[in-house]
This record gives sequence, structure tokens and C-alpha cells, in this order.
Amino acid sequence: MTSRDSTLRTQGTPEFELLLESAKPPIDGDAADPFGLTGDVDWALLLDLAVEHGMVPLVRRWLEDTGWRGVPDAVRTWLDERHEENRRRNRLLTIELLALLDRLKAAGIEAIPFKGPVAASVCYGDLEARPFGDIDLLVAPADVRGAMEVMARSGYAPLIPLSETQRAAFLRHRTEYPLQRPARGGIVDLHWELFHRQFYFPLAPDRSRMREVEIAGQLVRTMGNEDQLLMLCAHATKHLWVRLEWIASVAWLVARHAEIDWELAEARAGSLGGLRMLGLGLALAHDLLGSRPPRAPALAESTDPVIAKLVIEVVGRLEDRSAPPEDWLRFYLRARERRRDRAAILIRTAVIPTIGDWRMLDLPQPLTGLHYALRPIRLLGRGVRHLRSGGGDE
Repeated sequence: MTSRDSTLRTQGTPEFELLLESAKPPIDGDAADPFGLTGDVDWALLLDLAVEHGMVPLVRRWLEDTGWRGVPDAVRTWLDERHEENRRRNRLLTIELLALLDRLKAAGIEAIPFKGPVAASVCYGDLEARPFGDIDLLVAPADVRGAMEVMARSGYAPLIPLSETQRAAFLRHRTEYPLQRPARGGIVDLHWELFHRQFYFPLAPDRSRMREVEIAGQLVRTMGNEDQLLMLCAHATKHLWVRLEWIASVAWLVARHAEIDWELAEARAGSLGGLRMLGLGLALAHDLLGSRPPRAPALAESTDPVIAKLVIEVVGRLEDRSAPPEDWLRFYLRARERRRDRAAILIRTAVIPTIGDWRMLDLPQPLTGLHYALRPIRLLGRGVRHLRSGGGDE
């Protein structure tokens, strides 16, 4: 792989190599260079990969910067059309986000936006640089029902059909509630914690480090850069790092924000048991995209051999387009450095009810606590069925 100061040499196809080049943040003195790849590229495969990895905007930008050398007209047309679709969708969602923030503020509710338009602005400085299909808002637990009332008055309805009893249990035991406005199709994930409890990463915005970011001409308060970085790394770990754009977001955030307080980021990650997740994100951004954080000694792969193994696993999966492992729980556990966190993840996964548990058995309000006892039985039954079907054979 031709990369800037990267330690990992991939065995990727020309299409994957081009994808990597388009994901790299610009470095002073660097100019976009197709390095002869455009003549060997399977363009249909490249476009499939770009869609799969959320990379269409960055691929188009990179090819445009190279002067579209060697790019077939049909490919350029396709990219231009997708660019316009992405621009319109992102613009509509951004307008909706700003309107919701105003309505929630008028109701006395502070909502902190993250991911979506915020990530595009913070990481890339460009709302069109990454695709997003929903809006994520974080509110205080005490404000959840009030926020839902504001959303209902704005035309939003629950995305998941639940009975009143199930919804009450959902709000007690889960950490987000998806809503949709049928007239426009936009989805809002209303969070009262950033991550679901089975994942067990209790990151909450550091109020002393909150910052304002400009979105469509308006200033919006969101998490500080250190928390943004931790959130991006944890979110991608939760989803097994299956999209290259998540790695690009980390690399661009590091490249664009020299003011990141690395001592604080490291301390925050360590206190929450997320040092390995942060190290994994930075290692992937460095090894694949040449990202060079100015200070992260405790996050280097050499200090944690597990990170190097996880990098190899993630990169291998990205290169060969293999499906994420069914044993996602094992990846979760390996990505956490503290034994107590791994134990908490195991216990919470075993006992905390999921949407499937509630929908399978709609218990009356006084008996909803039984779901905690029934979930381990359900998991055991699923394991037995898996073994009987031959899933346990090596």
C-alpha cells in the first residue's frame, strides 16, 4: 500500500487502494495522485465499495481533485448524480435538525446533536463529505418524555410498534428511541445515553469542553473534540469497524483539530475503560490512512498487543469484504482492556431484555421484570438450536 508514514502494508485490490487514497486527509504539500490506478480499476466494483463503505462523497472529491484522469464518463455521471442526491438529503436533514433543536429549546429541553451533520462538520468541515440518513439527539433522562411530546407535535411517531406496556419498559431499560416522520421519511434517534447498556461504555459529554460548530450558517452546541473522538471510536467498535468512512472520520478529525487535548482524551478513555477502543481507532487511521496524532504514547500498538491483532482482523475484513463475525460479542470483549468491563458486558448481554424479547412476550406492567429472568433462557434455547443445526461443528 502506498501510504504516508503507515506501518501496515495491505494486499488490497486496485479498487480498495483507490478507496484508501480517497479517504486520506490532505497533508500540506501533498497533491492528489491517481498513481496509475485508474487504468486498472474495475469501476463497477469501486462504486459498489464506495457505497458499501459510505465513501461516495470522498471518492468523488478525490477523483475530481485528480482532474478525473482515466475516469469513464459514465462513472463520473453516476458519481455526480449520487453527489446531488446526497447533497439534497443532507440539506433536508440538516434543516430538520435545526428546526427540532429550536422546538426543543422552546420547550426548555437541551438537546445535543451528534453524528450525522455534526460529524460531517466537525470531521470534514463539509456537510456534503459524508452521507447520513438520520438525526441523533441526546437529551437528559428527565427530558425524554417531554422531548417525545415535542417530536409528536412535529409529526414524528415511534418507528418500532410497541404496546404501551412495552414502550414503558423500553424507556426504562433502553437508551434510545427511534422516531420517524412518515411524511418525509426522516428518522430521529432520541438518546438519553450515547450507547446501549449491553455495550457498557458510559461516555457522557464533558460539559466543560462543549463547543459550538457551525452548521448551515447556525451555531450548534455539541460535544468537545475529545468526546467526539471517543464517541467515533466507540461507535465504530460497536459496529466492528465494517465501514472505511468511520476510519476516515477519525483520521480527518485528528488532522483538522490540532487543538485536541491528548492528555485529556487519554485520561477520559482510561477512566471509562475505552483506552483500547481509542487506540484501535487511532491505529487504523494511522496504518491505513497515514494519520499522525501529535501525542498518543499510551495508545501506540506496541503498548497493547491486542490492538495490533484487532487491526489485522479489521483490515482483513475490509479487504476481502467478508461479513462481520457472528460472534460480535467476542470482538466487543477483546476491544475492552478492563476485566470488570468485560464481565459487565457479558452479564448485561445475558440479562437485559431486547426489543425482540419484549415483542415475543408482551407481559403486563407488573410482570415486565420477568423479562430479565426469561432472556437467559431464550439465549440458552437459541444456543441449543444452533448446536443442533450443526452450527457448533468445527
